[in-house]
Amino acid sequence: MTHTEGSREHTFQVISADLAIHILAGAIVGVLVLHPVTMVVYYFEFHQDLSPYEALEMATARTARAFSPHMWPMTSVFVVIGGMLGLGSGVYSVAIARKMLLVSQLDRRLATTIELLIRSGETEFVEFKSSLRWDHELNKCNKSLEVAIIKTIAGFLITMEVTC
Repeated sequence: MTHTEGSREHTFQVISADLAIHILAGAIVGVLVLHPVTMVVYYFEFHQDLSPYEALEMATARTARAFSPHMWPMTSVFVVIGGMLGLGSGVYSVAIARKMLLVSQLDRRLATTIELLIRSGETEFVEFKSSLRWDHELNKCNKSLEVAIIKTIAGFLITMEVTC
């Protein structure tokens, strides 16, 4: 296994674990929050004439009833709903993490000074040319050098687009 394959496998494992945590958290929120709140809201939809004390007492009773065995089919529906919300949250979280990594990589590139770039020599992102138009061998202006330079710049731009 190459370093890149190992790195990709590790990244896949981290993303999978992150998504699993979000799905589990979403399922828990679905059962512990969405289901009881739905039960309370549904009850108050049809019983609007309760005093504040009766309303609190009824909300507590309806919340407790949400966890009774005869409500397990509905509870399983809220597990699925919460899990789907958790999956959406996880996908969003992974996307944000990737964007933050890209921003930090680009930030490091921007922090590089011209002096440091020159001292570091040519790399996959840096190439030195002696001139844009002046041909040092012919000792005159040479427009064909411009084409070579433009092709090099285009190549760098394509590479940057693919890697970023």
